Amino acid sequence: MKYQYNTERGLIMNALSTEICELAQEIEKERECNGFTAQYRALSKTYNDATKHYLNLIKEVEAESVGAVDALAEFNAPSPYDEGGRGLLVI
Repeated sequence: MKYQYNTERGLIMNALSTEICELAQEIEKERECNGFTAQYRALSKTYNDATKHYLNLIKEVEAESVGAVDALAEFNAPSPYDEGGRGLLVI
């Protein structure tokens, strides 16, 4: 199951990478030909959304490869400042 998810994620990342490159070219053409139009803004928004999604997937892959701690498990871990189960920070 994990292998299939990694494969699908890789395919999505490749498609997003291609889309980001194409959008960058389209944005440049639109700006040179017509200036800062509504079409330019729409392309820019789509580019930003695709880039954000791509970077989130990259972050996910990097977190898995480093063996990062699960955020929920880290949140629920006892605090080193927890004294006698009170949960108070003692300085």
